[in-house]
Amino acid sequence: MNYNSLLDVSVQVYLIGDNEIADLLSVSRSWIRVERHKRRHGQNHKFNIDPVMIGSMPRYRHEDVIAWINNLTPANDNR
Repeated sequence: MNYNSLLDVSVQVYLIGDNEIADLLSVSRSWIRVERHKRRHGQNHKFNIDPVMIGSMPRYRHEDVIAWINNLTPANDNR
């Protein structure tokens, strides 16, 4: 088996944590954690991105976060 083919550098996943997401969204880190908790327990939530768990540390795919932001409805469009 050629393991070099498994390590294709053209496919890179950039993972970010709660701190980076909080900075990106201008919200507190605890908001991210509370949203993740609500989602896990079937409660109403807004942040609906599945984390990638590395051990006990939740990480998120950067491209998923950007896609989620791009799909948000601007407040002015809620008329």
